[in-house]
Amino acid sequence: MTTQPAHIGDITPEGLAKLRALVGVELRGMQQFNDYATSDTIRHFAWGMGDGNPLWSDKEYAAKTRWGRLVAPPLFVETGRKVMSVGLPGVHALWAIDELEFFLPVYEGDQIVTTTRVLAVKERQGRFSGTFIEQQMEHMYRNQRNEATCRRVQTVFRTPTRGGRAKGKYSGIEKTKYTPEMLERIFDEMFKHERRGNVPRYWEDVQVGEQLSPLVKGPLSEQDMIAAYVGIGATAGMVGGLELYHKFRMRHKSWSYTNPETGLIEAPARVHSQDWMARDIGAPGAYDNGSQRITWLSQLATDWMGDDGFLKHHRVELRRFNAIGDTTWCRGKVVGKSVKDGEHRVELEIQAVNQRDEITAPGHAIAVLPSRGSGPVKLPAKPL
Repeated sequence: MTTQPAHIGDITPEGLAKLRALVGVELRGMQQFNDYATSDTIRHFAWGMGDGNPLWSDKEYAAKTRWGRLVAPPLFVETGRKVMSVGLPGVHALWAIDELEFFLPVYEGDQIVTTTRVLAVKERQGRFSGTFIEQQMEHMYRNQRNEATCRRVQTVFRTPTRGGRAKGKYSGIEKTKYTPEMLERIFDEMFKHERRGNVPRYWEDVQVGEQLSPLVKGPLSEQDMIAAYVGIGATAGMVGGLELYHKFRMRHKSWSYTNPETGLIEAPARVHSQDWMARDIGAPGAYDNGSQRITWLSQLATDWMGDDGFLKHHRVELRRFNAIGDTTWCRGKVVGKSVKDGEHRVELEIQAVNQRDEITAPGHAIAVLPSRGSGPVKLPAKPL
């Protein structure tokens, strides 16, 4: 049964009209989790995502690279101000698509300045929850010099709280029970993953059809979720804990749930750790935060291209839930090469696949590589 009043979580004409009125308006949003890229905040993010690249965490190593100091993983911008959804009180927000264009690295010491606005609001029909709203948010990230580092268009699906549960799309899915032999095979694949590191990958040497070294993540556990939130900050964490949280939810009464077992008032982000709340929206159980798979797929690309490359474009669709207990194989291949605006680009087809052989997150990336004939990657790139 739902733990919100009957009217909460419904898409109403009045709520939709108010949301559409916000299109183009710059939003205030919540307090940023990270204002600055420090060696600690960069390392916490990378390690929270399971990314052990020393370019993000070892100052001595980073000093010997072309960047000359620590840089942050591309998706580190996620730790800036979060405005995933606005309007439609109590209507759940499912992260559906993330498209990022990167212009400059985020270096140790950089400040993260974020502006956000609603780009578009569309009414749609789907199998998961019937009528839902597609809401596009634009996040612009700049540094302390007002240089654009990243433009991000985030698409969220606003679904009626009880709609997904009523459809029962995931009702037949059971958690995988792993045997020691199954885990041994998974870990064997996990530790075979290759990181290019400080050996340059030149554009001329790349072949269309080339496979990227698979990256295995999981089986996903609550421990993995905690580690990720240490790096990215949770929705509830953005407003604080204890009395700070309760002050926030009192101002936003449709924002929280009452736990039917304990009577405690919980934040919506608990769908990522509480099975009962996840099932209330129609998910098979507690599931990952969207930024995890998006970041894992970016790691697949950065590990392949090496320290001298630059991730220019990254697009991921979150099509299925990645529940706690699921294992994810991040895979990719080269699908194109080109030279444009002086950049030697490689197009990558990437995807996240679970242990049921379901594609949970397909995507596309563009890496800019050094060239034997033209030299290193040239920065800055101009925003599109």
